[in-house]
Amino acid sequence: MDIDDEWLEQQLPHHITQCIVRNWSRDRNERAGVLIAGKVVHIYPPLTNYGTFHPKLMLLFYPTFCRVVISSANLVPHDWLQLVNTLYVQDFALLPSTVETPEELGDFGSTLHNFMKIMTIPEKVLAVVRSVDFSTAKVRLVPTVQGSFPIEAPHTYGIARLSKVLQTSGLQGKEMEVEYQTSSLGKITLRFLDEFYRSSRGLPVRARSRFTYEERLPPVKVVFPTENHVLNSRLGEFGAGTICFRTEYWDDPTFPRKVLHDFECVGILKGSLMHSKIALAKIAKPSNTIATSIPASGSIVSGRERSSNCVGWFYVGSSNFSESAWGTVANKKATAKNVEGLHVSMRNWELGVVYLIETEDEMHDLAAISATQRMDPSGEQSFFGPLPVPYRRPLTQYTSRDKPWFR
Repeated sequence: MDIDDEWLEQQLPHHITQCIVRNWSRDRNERAGVLIAGKVVHIYPPLTNYGTFHPKLMLLFYPTFCRVVISSANLVPHDWLQLVNTLYVQDFALLPSTVETPEELGDFGSTLHNFMKIMTIPEKVLAVVRSVDFSTAKVRLVPTVQGSFPIEAPHTYGIARLSKVLQTSGLQGKEMEVEYQTSSLGKITLRFLDEFYRSSRGLPVRARSRFTYEERLPPVKVVFPTENHVLNSRLGEFGAGTICFRTEYWDDPTFPRKVLHDFECVGILKGSLMHSKIALAKIAKPSNTIATSIPASGSIVSGRERSSNCVGWFYVGSSNFSESAWGTVANKKATAKNVEGLHVSMRNWELGVVYLIETEDEMHDLAAISATQRMDPSGEQSFFGPLPVPYRRPLTQYTSRDKPWFR
């Protein structure tokens, strides 16, 4: 999470109290803790030498409501003025009084409260969060917390949280079509693709000791710009400082190059580069299902009614398509620090939201409503349910001559 303090100061009233959570580094002689400077409280959350504090969360408190903003944009002018980013924004009324326990806030509120508590947000701020009525939340939170956590704990994170959110959606075991647009790309492995695809179908996460390369790729399309795309964009290579992928990952003979797809922004965004992170998933049509020999093993959650039979979902937030952002799953033996069983381990802190699209009718109705507010006067803007996707779909797969942008 990058912050331009001078620019941010210009955006906010000087008289308000601010609590700013910051990424930090031991290389800059910084450390975890709290620094108070007048009306500004700076929080340096728990962080190891590996990974980064990457969520983009704003809680804006007004006299009668709280506005929650979860985005992909850093607090720097370049992200807000020149790159494509996404925002989830929802206003929540205040409760008549503060609740005693975060569990009384429901899934959205308790997940948010837990995430902030692990960040070491002061109790005074957490008490204000417990005074907000989150019962009208339209989305499910998907946080990532640096560290290793049992997936059966009351709060879980990363890819395990995504799986948990989707386990009551009615998607279990159904073939899905998945797209993931990312501004930074990690070392993608078949194992990670398989685990993400399983989670996208609402299947429980699992630890796999082996993965043979004879197994087919899961139907996941990764959206990332080619070198030519960046060079011919509106800002060229000077606008691609946060578009990251390593040459050694691409040169690895096991890297699944076939999943990469280029994009073209449309409408007023034409020529722009994307710093957004968007995952789109919908049930595959029978005639268009991409075969996979990867078995959908693992028991489906039992003793729990499916809350819906949704036809798709989308994610927006801070998580790039990488194991650092989503985590890896492994069995751990009992130790003084860990309980025995499946754990999800993550290097980064992240935050995003998942919106479930309940029916095909809702998909079409929301798309029609959204289209009336489209950014693209030519009518080329594509929609995924209520989400105006900033790039043209269907996507263009990399050719044999294409190379991704490296940085």
